[in-house]
Amino acid sequence: MAYTGITAKLTVGENEVAYISNWSVDETCDTIEITKLGSKSKEVLPSFCYWTASAEGAVDFSTSSAQDTIRNAMVNGTPVQVKFYLDDNTYLSGTALVTAFSVNISAEDKGGVSISLTGTGELTLTKASA
Repeated sequence: MAYTGITAKLTVGENEVAYISNWSVDETCDTIEITKLGSKSKEVLPSFCYWTASAEGAVDFSTSSAQDTIRNAMVNGTPVQVKFYLDDNTYLSGTALVTAFSVNISAEDKGGVSISLTGTGELTLTKASA
């Protein structure tokens, strides 16, 4: 199934983050090199896996937007529970620390917000049952 922005959303705790126009989640696994001297080929073993995420949209600090919650979590160093929805039944979820919260504005455009997260622990994929 193909997903679109029409069905996507981002939540923090139980609250949807208002006015998010895009989000991105990146999962990465490191490797450890174990190549022996004299070998012509590199050998590696799996190591730690981690994830980061970002989101952008229009800034909104109203109490129901959850953007204020995200900023407060960053300032206080408090982890947040996040869900990145592809549709109502398919989402990535995990616990993250907010590592950046940027607000921008210009004369020609709406005020914008950019959020960066670093996962702490595993990211889980929940899919709709077949």
